[in-house]
Amino acid sequence: VEKTISKSVDTGVIQEIDGDKIKFIAFNGTENYPFYILSEMAVKEIETKELKKGDMVAVSIDNTPSEYPAIESIKLSNNIVVSVVIEEFNKDEKTVDVLASNIGMTMKYDENIEEMIDEVEIGESYAVKLLYDGKDITIGRIMGRN
Repeated sequence: VEKTISKSVDTGVIQEIDGDKIKFIAFNGTENYPFYILSEMAVKEIETKELKKGDMVAVSIDNTPSEYPAIESIKLSNNIVVSVVIEEFNKDEKTVDVLASNIGMTMKYDENIEEMIDEVEIGESYAVKLLYDGKDITIGRIMGRN
């Protein structure tokens, strides 16, 4: 029987890079792994683009059955739409705590969504537009409840 080949595209945040391995929080994936294996091309892309912890990225993943999936290519992403569970807003700091694929993260939020904050139901899932400026991930827009 031939080996099943399964590939996907996902977005997420780099948590750690260690040689040919990466810890990565996948926004759209159904499962987060302790780490992913990096292909030679992905290692070169990380080095060339100087990708680092905290960067928001788009990746091509080879999910062919093995111990850990392999990231075939990786690039910086500055604008994506994802689903997150909104946990808490901090109006003083202009931050929001969210769960992305059941992993907690703190992000900034754009001033233009302040008027929507009171309408958001804490603990519920929302589609949000994330913006990345090379330093901070910001919720730029709340698009609706999932």
